[in-house]
Amino acid sequence: VLAGGRHFVSMVIVLVAPLLDTLIHAIVRHFMPDMEGEGEMARQAYRASRRAYIRIGRVLVFGAVILATARLWHITAIGMATAGVGAPLASTVVRVALITVCGYLVWEGVRLMINIRLAGEQPSEADTARSTDGEGMGGTPTTRLGTILPPISIALQVFVISATLLTILANLGIDVTALLAGAGIVGIAVGFGSQKLVSDVISGMFLLIDDAFRLNEYVNAGGAIGTVDRISLRSLRLRDAKGPILIVPYSEINTVTNYGRDWGIMKLRFTVPFDTDVERVRKIFKKIGQEIQADPVLGPDLIQP
Repeated sequence: VLAGGRHFVSMVIVLVAPLLDTLIHAIVRHFMPDMEGEGEMARQAYRASRRAYIRIGRVLVFGAVILATARLWHITAIGMATAGVGAPLASTVVRVALITVCGYLVWEGVRLMINIRLAGEQPSEADTARSTDGEGMGGTPTTRLGTILPPISIALQVFVISATLLTILANLGIDVTALLAGAGIVGIAVGFGSQKLVSDVISGMFLLIDDAFRLNEYVNAGGAIGTVDRISLRSLRLRDAKGPILIVPYSEINTVTNYGRDWGIMKLRFTVPFDTDVERVRKIFKKIGQEIQADPVLGPDLIQP
């Protein structure tokens, strides 16, 4: 047997490795739950989650294959050093590889968590009808989570990538203190130059977290009154009752009056002669309210007569 059977085992590993990729796809399809959300955004997030599971599975499985092969052939950092590579270089290569793999897994994990949350997004029936009927101006309306989660995901991914690169540079013997200081100075300069934009984004984040408004709700945002037409990262777009579009930066919104949340009271004014029996009118209106509440079409929209 050649090399104690290692050649045969290595050949088996090479032949089995492609089958493991097929097995990963099958496992993900079998164990991944069905999509809970609705709409195009949820479908895209669901597909992205499935791809992320497959990529993570590939890294773990083929990483195990590489480690098993290295162990089979007794390839270690010490072995690389004795082979003439050098102990410090061999140790550095192993550390950089491990840091890169760990950073990639964390990066994929962040994207996976965000996509799982987006895949469960349930837009209202009004949002769905609006996006399919083509009403409004351009594109599918953006929901609250669809607005707030993507920038959070990007920020977390940038943080993970930056931390991984800095850790790799530190392990390569490069002093990262100067890089951190330079990045801090650039960040301060950008912050001073874009105070208004930063204020809009931060204010919008808190408004979205507080769930102050949703699509198609009728609101008064900082004096601008209209139906929420679109939610973006730095501004709110309202459609006035007469048709015009109002763009309201989040930093300009001091208070939000939401007329479309949960329930409301509608008061109607009726003029009657002075000699009208008011008690009789009250009973008539009460009966009308009861009839409306008993109506199969109008009734579900009423809480009380």
